[in-house]
Amino acid sequence: MENPTLSQERGSHQRICLITYPRTASNLFVRILALEHQTDFIARSSGAGYCFLASQRYMLNNGLTSKPVRAWPEDEKRQARQLMQEDFERLSSYVELARDQQKSLFNKEHLHMMLDPVFKSRQLYGDASAGDERPWTIRLPDAPTETRSCLNHTVLPDKYLRIFWPTFLIRHPALVYPSMYRVLSDVTPQNANIEDMLKAAINLGWVRSVYDWYTTSGKSAKGASGDARAPVVLDADDIIAQPEVVYRYCEIVGLNPTKLRFTWADLEHEDHPAGERFLSTLRDSSGVDSSKVAGTVDLEGESRRWRDEFGESAAERLMEMVQEAMPDYEYLRSRRLRVC
Repeated sequence: MENPTLSQERGSHQRICLITYPRTASNLFVRILALEHQTDFIARSSGAGYCFLASQRYMLNNGLTSKPVRAWPEDEKRQARQLMQEDFERLSSYVELARDQQKSLFNKEHLHMMLDPVFKSRQLYGDASAGDERPWTIRLPDAPTETRSCLNHTVLPDKYLRIFWPTFLIRHPALVYPSMYRVLSDVTPQNANIEDMLKAAINLGWVRSVYDWYTTSGKSAKGASGDARAPVVLDADDIIAQPEVVYRYCEIVGLNPTKLRFTWADLEHEDHPAGERFLSTLRDSSGVDSSKVAGTVDLEGESRRWRDEFGESAAERLMEMVQEAMPDYEYLRSRRLRVC
C-alpha cells in the first residue's frame, strides 16, 4: 500500500515549499501572503515553517556547523541525526494534517537547515573532512532504504522531496551576505568563526542544485491534470517593488490574492533572542519598504561601505563570497517569475 504521506492529493490541493536562505526578505514575503487568512491552506504559525530549526539550533549551539563532520563528537553526531529525523516528522505531520483536512500546504524552509551535513562538510572543508561517514538521509515509515540522486543534497529522499511544488526565493548576494554577517556579529559569541558560519548558511550553488534537481530528475508534485509543476523562482526585489508579481504568484499556486497585505500592525515578539534579531527589520516596519530594493548594485561602492563597517579583512571576504555567488544568482534570476 502506498504511504499516505507520499500520495498525491486530489483536485487542486498543493504542497508548496518555499525554499530560500537567510536575509532574502522571506519573512516579509510570508507576511504579505497573510497565510493565517488563507483558509484553503495549512501553514505552521511560526514563520510558516522552519521545521528543521530544532536540529539547526542544536548544531549551532554545539559549534557543529563550523567544523568538519569528522571532528564532531559521536554523541553529538547521533543527537544531531536524531533531531533531524524528528524535524522531518514535524514536517510530515503538517503534510498529513493538510491531507486530512483536504487543504493545501504552505511550508517555508531555509535550504541550509535541510542539507545533508556530510555534503556540507565536504563542500566547506574538503572530501576528507567527513571521514567515512555516509550521507545522511531521512528514514521514511515502512521503507527499508531511501535514495537521493546527485543534485538532491538535502536529507530528504527523492520520493519525499518530489511531493512538493517548490518556490525559490532569491536575493542579490551583495545585500544578503553583509546583512547576514551583521546579524551573526550580533547574536554569536565573540570567538565564533562568523565567516565559516556565513558560508555554511548561504550558498547559491546549493540552491541552484536543488532547483536543477526539480527541473530535471525531480518531477515535482503534479497538478489536477497530471502535469508536473514547474518550480517558481521569485526575486526579493520584485516582492518589494512589484506587487503585481505577488498577485500573479498567488494566482499560479492557488493562494487568495484578495487576502494579501502590504501594511500591518506590530508583530509579536520572538522568545529566542536570535530569532528576534532576524526579525528586527520586519518588526521595525509597518509595511513594505521600497528602500530595501537592491536595484543596480555598485559592488565597488558596497565594498567601501563594508570596509568602513566591518574592516578590511571581512570586507575582502564578503566581496569574494558575493562574486562567487553571482553566476548562480544570475542563473536563478533569469528564470524568475515576471509580469509583462
